[in-house]
Amino acid sequence: MEFMLAAPLNNQAIQLERAGNFVGAEALHLEALELKLSSSIDNPIAVAITRNGLGELYTKMGRLDEAQEQLELAAAARELSFNFDTACTRDSLGRLFEVKGDFEKAVEWRTRGAPNQMICSHFDCPLSVKCQFSKRTDLNSCARCKSIFYCGKDCQKKDWIARHKVYCKAPKIATPAAN
Repeated sequence: MEFMLAAPLNNQAIQLERAGNFVGAEALHLEALELKLSSSIDNPIAVAITRNGLGELYTKMGRLDEAQEQLELAAAARELSFNFDTACTRDSLGRLFEVKGDFEKAVEWRTRGAPNQMICSHFDCPLSVKCQFSKRTDLNSCARCKSIFYCGKDCQKKDWIARHKVYCKAPKIATPAAN
């Protein structure tokens, strides 16, 4: 019964998030999570769906430690039954570490599904809407930071304008210490 009540809450939370009401979205995600965790039915995948949504929301809110906690819990549950949602959570963790400036970890998370089960990092990619995996060889990395992967120039341009431009930095190159 709890799961039947929780799913509409998650859907409403997504709508509030899209409308910019992050506080309202958080409240609904947390309510859904509580319902799922207190349920007599053990369904880690359903819990992971809510944790993933909450983690993505916290990333947008700048609450990065909370985002990381939720996304890592979602990833752990989703790894048990690898599917497209697993790749999405991995990319969300890549996005989180990109925001944190840890490009190595961003690449690590995004490429865990390589070589054949990766996704374009543009959130609204038409391939992702169809739950379509990409092969690593079919994706292009950002020429500057090399921590994000796109299926084509169109997705790269849209993500650059909407989000990536703020976080993109060239990798730091180690320099020898001066004597």
